[in-house]
Amino acid sequence: MKKFTVPVFLLFLVPSAGFAAEPSFLAKARLGEIAVRGSSSSEAFAPTIESKIGIFEYCYNSYNTLREPRSDSLVASFAVGKDGRIESGSSIRIKTTVSDVNLPDCSRQLMKRWRFPPLGTRNELAVTIYFDPVSNTTQGNYVLTPGGGAEFVPSFGGSKLPVSLVKIDIADDPQAEGAKEDLLVVNQALRNLRACYNARRLEIPLLQGEWLIEVRGDKNGYAVIDVLDHGVLIDAQLERCFREQFSTLKFTRLDIPRRYRVRFFPAQV
Repeated sequence: MKKFTVPVFLLFLVPSAGFAAEPSFLAKARLGEIAVRGSSSSEAFAPTIESKIGIFEYCYNSYNTLREPRSDSLVASFAVGKDGRIESGSSIRIKTTVSDVNLPDCSRQLMKRWRFPPLGTRNELAVTIYFDPVSNTTQGNYVLTPGGGAEFVPSFGGSKLPVSLVKIDIADDPQAEGAKEDLLVVNQALRNLRACYNARRLEIPLLQGEWLIEVRGDKNGYAVIDVLDHGVLIDAQLERCFREQFSTLKFTRLDIPRRYRVRFFPAQV
């Protein structure tokens, strides 16, 4: 499976006053205990985790609407190798008091990109994150940063709910035979794909991310898609809508599967 990097700057808007899905409270993440099994101390890992703690707010606030103040917690267990990398993304185990599976899935996807200072020894960590409720009075944007981090940048003055955009680019060789022609066919679905995305953002305003998809033709020439990598955007309803829209596309030739990057992001108006 081909991996790809979340774009450096992805902005999404905290819902503005009066929007139907606006939560009364947002979660503020804070670092709790760092339990280490190995020869290193927790102090060796704390600065990196503190610098990345914004991802947990991003993942929590994207999928949880709080009408009443509520406290939650999360424990992430993983192993850090001698080179400072998390040994395997699949080794990140997350337990949380939140029932929604999107919080651990989203957190795990971004944590895969974490890099700690190389210590020359292997260590196993169990990191506790607490979520404290804060009043939803601040408007602004989260910015996903390189290496699996996220920062909240407040905005001052009024803001509007952004218009969603969907962009599709070729992930394979763009000069391959028929690649540009196939991309033109794929882009015919952009308006309907944007409608799929906007419909989901009425329920989850902070939804954004990037997919790696493979498009191939069935025996009648209609498009069939597989999502090879969901990144941080795991949403079954959006994926189902995408499949339905792609199934209406007909290619003159699609005997060779092609891969595309699909980016979902808001543009302020």
